Amino acid sequence: MKKLLLSCLIFFLFFSLSEEAYASRELLVDPNFENGVAIGYANNYPNDKDLQCIGNWRNKLINYNKIKWYFIEISERFYLCDNNNNPIVSDSSINYISPNYGGKQLLIDKVNKSVRMLYNTGWEWRGGCNLCKPWTFDGITHYPQYGNSLTFWPHFLVAQFLSSSYVPSPDFQGLNSVPVAERVEVNKSEGLIFHGEFKLNNSQKVNSRFNCPNGDWLPNTCNQELCQGGNNNCPQIKDHAIFYVGFVLWRKNQDPNKPPNYPNVLYQLLPLVYTEDGNINLGGDGYNGQAYFMGDQFGDRTFFAKFGEGSTKNVKKLVKGQWTSIEIDVRKFSKETLGRLNPNINFSDYFVSAVLIGWEIWGGYQTDVEFRNLSLIDNSLSGISDINGDGKVDIFDYNILVSDFGKTGVAGFVKSDINKDGKVDIFDYNILVSNFGK
Repeated sequence: MKKLLLSCLIFFLFFSLSEEAYASRELLVDPNFENGVAIGYANNYPNDKDLQCIGNWRNKLINYNKIKWYFIEISERFYLCDNNNNPIVSDSSINYISPNYGGKQLLIDKVNKSVRMLYNTGWEWRGGCNLCKPWTFDGITHYPQYGNSLTFWPHFLVAQFLSSSYVPSPDFQGLNSVPVAERVEVNKSEGLIFHGEFKLNNSQKVNSRFNCPNGDWLPNTCNQELCQGGNNNCPQIKDHAIFYVGFVLWRKNQDPNKPPNYPNVLYQLLPLVYTEDGNINLGGDGYNGQAYFMGDQFGDRTFFAKFGEGSTKNVKKLVKGQWTSIEIDVRKFSKETLGRLNPNINFSDYFVSAVLIGWEIWGGYQTDVEFRNLSLIDNSLSGISDINGDGKVDIFDYNILVSDFGKTGVAGFVKSDINKDGKVDIFDYNILVSNFGK
């Protein structure tokens, strides 16, 4: 009787429901940041202090356990956790402000549904001079105090794993951060659309409070110095500030040998701001106007996209004082990036694990960027409606879904929970019907 009833129901839905109503879903949780931002793993803050800080923030944010956004905050001092007043919560805002006269701020405007990032790296080690070099003053040679000897430049970003079950934590869980059933596969049809509006309010170079030695930031000079007390893996770069939107690809089967042409991790970065003087923004036309790959400090791969080609063809660099709409098909972007890296690469080996938004800065810069109306829409639900994975959505997928109908608490475990809301119900049927026959 139940199957007969459901068969009639699916017949009715197949001929009466609009495909557009059920052919997409939002992957970002809390895109307006109304729950706030949690403490993540990507920092070099001491773990015992992390836990103390989490307790403090949880007391002020009643939905802390529901937060999906987390900070990437790499610094030597003036962490957001060092200000015991954080987060500063009201009905209209959630603000995080560092203790160094607010040199680092994340301001969430719940009324206008926007987020503002202010960052002044002139307060970092050596006051904006090259962080990877030793620094002699008062007759004593000092070395940077970053927690990781390979990461010695300021980071200030927000990020979200594309996983309904992931809870931000100081402990990195690797591939387990995104369960198999929740992974956003690269090898689906295109139609994973990221959208956001961004505005550059200010960017300027900060004169160091200390006189940087001549040639401190010239390329090819860093490796001639002791770096981090003996580590010579220093980037050969000029000082610059870069604000980007990034999409992280993970390989499903991690290779401990980290082959560069088949990487375990690939960071795809789209620079919306790239500046060396604090005033001129080259954006994705920075780095001599080239799109290029580089290895990161951990042996992973990083790709810097440029404007005007492929899936980033219509993306515009930010202009001071103007809201700029950014839109990119992340699957198309990912396939282009992987194909550029290795024409023989297998797209089905990768999934999109996370979204990154924010700053990496070498040198002293004062910056101010806002963003709003973020979304990441998956328009390829026919792929997840293919419950048995045979390449089509048909009666066999329907039979599996019928057998699971009414089950609850299954998000991340049962593929019949197509919309990942923790139960198999009419909404999953609606999605399957809209894709039936594909």
